Amino acid sequence: AVVFAVLSLLHLEPMVVGVSTLLSGMPSASLTAVLAAKYGRNYEFASQVVFFSTVLSMITIPLMTIFF
Repeated sequence: AVVFAVLSLLHLEPMVVGVSTLLSGMPSASLTAVLAAKYGRNYEFASQVVFFSTVLSMITIPLMTIFF
């Protein structure tokens, strides 16, 4: 909703606003966990964040398509 509001205030084309709003609701890339493991960081936490964002996107994406 924040992305939609900000982009709408900027008077951008409706297609740009719609695509940007939907993309903001997408889950984070799973590559995050791979890069965390490669560089010796907390890959378990990165995996949890990817999982959480994926589950959350199952709710946010349909809502965004209905309301925006």
